[in-house]
Amino acid sequence: MSHIQPVGMKVCSVCLNSDILCSGCSQKLAAGTISETDVAVSRAITALNKTRNIAATFLTASETDDAIIIMADKKDTKLLIGGQGRNVKQLSSLLGKQIRIIERTDEKDVVENVLRTHVIGINSIFDRGKETRKIRIDTRLSRKIRHDYVNVLKKFCGKAYTLSFE
Repeated sequence: MSHIQPVGMKVCSVCLNSDILCSGCSQKLAAGTISETDVAVSRAITALNKTRNIAATFLTASETDDAIIIMADKKDTKLLIGGQGRNVKQLSSLLGKQIRIIERTDEKDVVENVLRTHVIGINSIFDRGKETRKIRIDTRLSRKIRHDYVNVLKKFCGKAYTLSFE
């Protein structure tokens, strides 16, 4: 498959059906192993699974000002979107934001799906032992790019990214 590793972890089954977190999940939240977004998405998907009688899961989620982007495996991506987008619409209603579901594939596909644009290439830059991934994009597409989505990529891929327009 790819270099992409799920960063977030789901909450336990007790916390999925409760408004509060147990001590174990609270510790994960405090340590940054899971985020508030992961908790909210986990609970919303649990509610969706009950009402739609599906068994979908997700790998990780990241929130921006206007959307929540959820990364899932191929079979779960289809389930989360649902026929005619019914499931993603219900998730949007439950979470109060636009929802985007992307499939976990290779790094370049994930970057293109999150940024919603073609990527010329991705290069590794090493400086003082730290690696940064430089995403090369056509200059004509620079207005289309949401720069805050670079943080989404960092969470999804576990790497630091910069944008370079050529």
